[in-house]
Amino acid sequence: MALNAKQIENLKPKDKSFAIADQNGLSLRIRPSGAKSWIYRFRYGGKADTLTLGSYPLMSLKQARMRTVQLASELENGTSPREYIRQEKLEAQRKGYTVTALWEEFDQIKISKRQRPEQPRYLAVKYILPIIGKIPCANLGKADVLEIFRPLEKTPGACESVFSLVKLLLTFGVNRGEVRSDAIFGLRAKDVGGSSNKRDRNLAFAEIRQLLTIIEKSGTSPTYKNAITMTLASGQRISTVLSARWSEFDMAARIWTIPASSEERYTKSKKSRKLPLSDFMVSILEHQRQYVPARWKCVFPKQKSDEPPVNTSVNAVIRQMLKCHNDDGKEKLEHFHPHALRDTFVSRLAELGQPYDIVERTVGHAIAGTRAHYLHYDFFNEQLALLELWGNKLRELSTDNVVTIEERKDFQHTQ
Repeated sequence: MALNAKQIENLKPKDKSFAIADQNGLSLRIRPSGAKSWIYRFRYGGKADTLTLGSYPLMSLKQARMRTVQLASELENGTSPREYIRQEKLEAQRKGYTVTALWEEFDQIKISKRQRPEQPRYLAVKYILPIIGKIPCANLGKADVLEIFRPLEKTPGACESVFSLVKLLLTFGVNRGEVRSDAIFGLRAKDVGGSSNKRDRNLAFAEIRQLLTIIEKSGTSPTYKNAITMTLASGQRISTVLSARWSEFDMAARIWTIPASSEERYTKSKKSRKLPLSDFMVSILEHQRQYVPARWKCVFPKQKSDEPPVNTSVNAVIRQMLKCHNDDGKEKLEHFHPHALRDTFVSRLAELGQPYDIVERTVGHAIAGTRAHYLHYDFFNEQLALLELWGNKLRELSTDNVVTIEERKDFQHTQ
């Protein structure tokens, strides 16, 4: 006999659990505590089985009957009601598992183990998660992914960096069965606006002269201007310059001790090394000192905190400086990425006839082959001579021998 709402309300608990049948395998179970729940009895593969569908009154009599009809239909089609419900739960989990949740796992498993995790985290928070973070991974499609890159169409460098991170993230998701492979399959950096030769650029001497003039006249932050000039003057990686600490510099001995890479300091070097400071580099540091609070550790800190800026911020500054210059109708200087300053250092010193081995050692490239095992001389004096020659060349190219862009009040470089 089928149940009705009044009967259900009048059912009283007993010392032991008992069940009252409704129809089509549906029953209501009443526990000694008075709790009532719907159960579904069925046979699958020749074996009897029972499923709990939900509690009463959260699941009404009508809802329980509809659920029973649905499960009976699946059973007729050869699907176990238990397996059907399991798949439903998995699907619900997938729908609730968003790209943000995927990123959090990816960060914990992959990004957090990098020597420099702040870079991808910055890109994710600024460019990726605001666009696709709330989308369930199971629903993510290629059209959603392409939306990330629309605001980056005019910034190929940033576009390529973001694309690399998106591809790593979604490949991680595909391998875990959370993301459909077609969300990223076949996409290339150049398809979304990335540059295919972003690191091929280096500046000719005429362009260096033009850049120094642009830096001098730019109204951007002195710290960024000095960091850009220091990168050009030293030939070091932009990340090494931006994360430099005052404690690394011995101004009396004119030495910069660049530490080995660590979680705190990313230099892409397995060992620390000593880089001589040219007159030109010393003058940049002396000028920068007046813009940094005495107790701060960073040489080129953010505006309001003793932390180094991220590499992409320098690229944005360069882009803005060149835009302001080019918009004024002056001779245009093609955009370049910060890494081009390092390429420029190597290429122009080679053009000046400097020994390639000394140039390579100065920029911190490891010696290859058996020479690395036997050659222990540090070529410090040779590096100093090279850096002095380069610094003098930059002074020559500067329109008025000014190292940085700011008007310097009480600062004079000591020759």
